[in-house]
Amino acid sequence: MEEKGISKAQEMVGHAMKRVAIKLYGTQIGYTIVLKSKIEASLGNIELKKAFDELDQSLKAVNMDSCQYFHSILFLDAISEIEIYFSRLIQIIVKEYPEKIGSTNFKLSEVINADSLDDLITRASDEFINKLMYKKPMDYLESFCEVLSIDKNKFKHLWPVFVEAKARRDLGVHNSWICNSTYLRKMKEANIDTDAKEGDLMIPDEENYMKNKVVNLVELVLNIFEEVIAKHSRKKTPSAADQAANI
Repeated sequence: MEEKGISKAQEMVGHAMKRVAIKLYGTQIGYTIVLKSKIEASLGNIELKKAFDELDQSLKAVNMDSCQYFHSILFLDAISEIEIYFSRLIQIIVKEYPEKIGSTNFKLSEVINADSLDDLITRASDEFINKLMYKKPMDYLESFCEVLSIDKNKFKHLWPVFVEAKARRDLGVHNSWICNSTYLRKMKEANIDTDAKEGDLMIPDEENYMKNKVVNLVELVLNIFEEVIAKHSRKKTPSAADQAANI
């Protein structure tokens, strides 16, 4: 049932934002837990020390230690959740306004075999999202904001935070966390200053890096949430932050 003044789409956007915020918070807490566990192991927790030592030994083959291993997993999950959040926003808005993604070509067999119009709209939005993921950083931002009908200038200053995190995640997935020309190209395309060089190890295992990264990413997803809610509200509603807190 819809809450008074809140459409079903707004409610779904709120749930999507809440999920990603929880996962980002969990990432930050996870970093702290790993570091504190490592310290506890070094201070005499025999069972914990044995577990860390065994893991460290096995990870030598991939040039990682246990902290780097856990931190990389947390980081990969966090960036994936943000991409899921962006995709979910597009799916929600496109379902309400299918014309936003322009023309999409379907085979006659796909139209005939579709269960419903909603099925075709879902396929079209999925295709749009897939193409979006491969665009240059600033083109991604442009297309993302265009389909959601939101003002990119409200959070454009935070976009480089996501671009860098996504590019670093790609290093972890495709290049064993080793900096390459693709990462450096993406930094240049987004006008991001970096001291990184090809061959540098880019595992996000520095506590300050991840702490600042999470704070900025949370601000980014909240700003986007505020913009989407403000743009697509049907009636005057409570503030977006209040809606999110009450979901």
